[in-house]
Amino acid sequence: MLTAEQLALRKDKLTASRVGALMGGDEKKIYDLWLEMTDSPDFIPVDLSDVWPVRLGECTEALNLEFFERAHGLVTRKGAVIYAFEPEWAACTLDGWADLLHMPVECKHVGGREPYEVIAERYGPQTQWLMHCTNAQECALSVIMGADAPRIEFLPRDQGYIDEMLSRAEQYMEHVRNKTP
Repeated sequence: MLTAEQLALRKDKLTASRVGALMGGDEKKIYDLWLEMTDSPDFIPVDLSDVWPVRLGECTEALNLEFFERAHGLVTRKGAVIYAFEPEWAACTLDGWADLLHMPVECKHVGGREPYEVIAERYGPQTQWLMHCTNAQECALSVIMGADAPRIEFLPRDQGYIDEMLSRAEQYMEHVRNKTP
């Protein structure tokens, strides 16, 4: 769960965890995000405190980062909110930053019933947004699948994909600024 400080720092920012809705094209998720970002009284926050996969991921994140550190060196900036240089409304919250590798580390815990490629694709918008906000050339995606040890893959920056995200995000943020659905 995000702290009150993290939530305040993310206010009015399009973050890595939010940008996936724009890339997936889910109209309900996009509209709900718009309600949230325009401070609409119709926005109803989703309570994730009873969602087992979310809570499990929270509990295993520190262990996941510890295993990453054992293999790849110090991880810092855990939970840091980073603002992109451009545009001013882009931000991300790091699970961690791999100091020696100069890249964000994104941790996930999944059930283990899907191929890794499906998982990597699902989190593609998030990892690419992390790279944009931090100006990194790679992102480490560390995934615990079921009860297996974390699988760590280094995903390369895809500037074409980032440009498409930024284009969609700019259009979306125009609707947020103008308060037009």
